[in-house]
Amino acid sequence: VPFDRQSGQAFEFIPELVIYRPARNGVPAQDLTFLLLDGTPAVPVREIKDRLSQGIEAVQAYLDEHYPHYPPLSEFVG
Repeated sequence: VPFDRQSGQAFEFIPELVIYRPARNGVPAQDLTFLLLDGTPAVPVREIKDRLSQGIEAVQAYLDEHYPHYPPLSEFVG
């Protein structure tokens, strides 16, 4: 069952977004967890800055690996 789950901060728990998309049409399942800041994924600035000297391709590769595209829930309805 595909889902998006967002949790808020409570005591020692960090707010996060969990996205799960089951495997289909030869595409493997995606089980992604993003730490949130103000409701949006927290991107580690240091990781981005470290890759800037390697060119935009290195930055894009990092983002594609850690923040991949996932299909919207609406693609699974019906």
